[in-house]
Amino acid sequence: MKNRSYLKGTILLREESAGAFPRKFTIGKVIGKGGFAVCYEAHHENSALGVLKEFYPKNAGAIKRDRSGQLFYPSDTPEKEWFEKEREAYLEPYHTLRSLQRQNSSGELSAFIPPFELYRGCDENGNVTGTAYIWTPRPALEAFDVICDEIHSHPEQEPEWKLVTVLSAMVSLTKCIHVLHNAGMLHRDIKPANFGFLKRGEEHLTQALSLFDVNSICSAFEDMETGIGTREYMEPESGYLPPSIQTDIYAIGAVLYHAVVVTPESRGRGYLFQREDYDDLRRLVDESRLIRASEGNSHPRLRNILTVILQKSLCERAHRYRHCGELTEDLEKALFYALPSAIARQGNLKEKGMFGLDANTDKNSSLALQYHLYHWPLYAGTEKDDPVLAVLLIGFGNYGQKFLDICLQAGQMRGKTLDVTVVSDDATDREIYLKERPELDLFFNIDGSQEGAEDPYGNVSFVQRSLFLKNRQKNSEVLTDILREYCDQNSPPYVFIALGEDMMNQKTARACAEAAGSLGMDCRRTCLFLLGGQLFFLSR
Repeated sequence: MKNRSYLKGTILLREESAGAFPRKFTIGKVIGKGGFAVCYEAHHENSALGVLKEFYPKNAGAIKRDRSGQLFYPSDTPEKEWFEKEREAYLEPYHTLRSLQRQNSSGELSAFIPPFELYRGCDENGNVTGTAYIWTPRPALEAFDVICDEIHSHPEQEPEWKLVTVLSAMVSLTKCIHVLHNAGMLHRDIKPANFGFLKRGEEHLTQALSLFDVNSICSAFEDMETGIGTREYMEPESGYLPPSIQTDIYAIGAVLYHAVVVTPESRGRGYLFQREDYDDLRRLVDESRLIRASEGNSHPRLRNILTVILQKSLCERAHRYRHCGELTEDLEKALFYALPSAIARQGNLKEKGMFGLDANTDKNSSLALQYHLYHWPLYAGTEKDDPVLAVLLIGFGNYGQKFLDICLQAGQMRGKTLDVTVVSDDATDREIYLKERPELDLFFNIDGSQEGAEDPYGNVSFVQRSLFLKNRQKNSEVLTDILREYCDQNSPPYVFIALGEDMMNQKTARACAEAAGSLGMDCRRTCLFLLGGQLFFLSR
């Protein structure tokens, strides 16, 4: 028979503060097993579909089922007292969560933990007997491990959407755990199979997170045994130190590693973090197929912040993030850099402008930049006998760094000295760029690294300055100071502007022209900026 797996109706008693009342369930197929429970697909008497979790420890020994299928311990069995004690311990987190949900007036806790009801097995007369059950009405949820499996199988298919999904999911998870921590609770068993999201068609609603298994949750203020959780996501200290906030933070880091580090090495380990991976985290992130699959995912700042998050989550407990709030901030930074390319077609801001250059695989952004420098070379604005090729690069994200790479190659001309000034509002841009090019300062004078050398390939100066979307006058003053200090006023520099936002690029180009004009220079024909997926010169 098609429905052969379904058993006859089982009567369970629902626990309520005012007492208990019976409800009839039709129990179907097994959908999961753990160390302390078996999960069934089930319907209750009003035909609602959901999951019925039955307390059933693996080492239950003499436990039996009665004629209705309910678990019980014979009264003459010596393990009966042990079973009842374990059953109450299993239910304790649910009682605690119910109490916390009532106290949490903002509703944050309920937003992350799905509604549940507690039931007891009973006989035909309604007398409580046997084991305990947790009933959860089930919406169309998909566990995070399913999302990870798809990433591992096809990392190059829609890689930017996959990375955005992972990072937004991790933000939701971390916020959820932060709420638990603020309520004085620890989770202790965070893993991809223990949380999931609603789906709308093929889209994962990552803000609608639900925790599936909460029986590991406990108070942070009680005496807790060590070694609770799933081994692959447990911190090294779990064997000898009681759990703490950092226990959950480590597990979040291990989940992130599982999702984003897709390399031949990690595949051989089931995409699970192992201690020997720690010193290689930067390389593993850089070499991940998910990261390398698109220019958006391989943004230098994005790769750097992902590495930092993994390092600060998976290090020794004493050096981890102090709390989930700090971790959330860094995850949101990563999401900021992951979002642009992924939602470019929807017209959002932040480095969307270059999407048009990446749309054709035969003409990616590097080739597009080379094309423009071929038609409008670095010497376009200089006099024939001018010995200096001055370049001003404003903004040093993914495309600013690509432009500099091309400049360092294209600027090698006989009788010309390349002189590049890079303006960025973030000092880590310089650090990231040079870290990935460790021998660059052997050839180029980087902020004075070859001071006194007879014939360096050129000069590169990094300047940390902030520009503002709504203060053109201030921007003009900042750029005037930079041009005066770093550029030869007898010759306008070749300017490349890539600040990650069309409006900001356009306004900065105009401010730069004003600044150059105040110094007697005209850079309108050499001021290149991004706008709407295209490269434009200010005067063209």
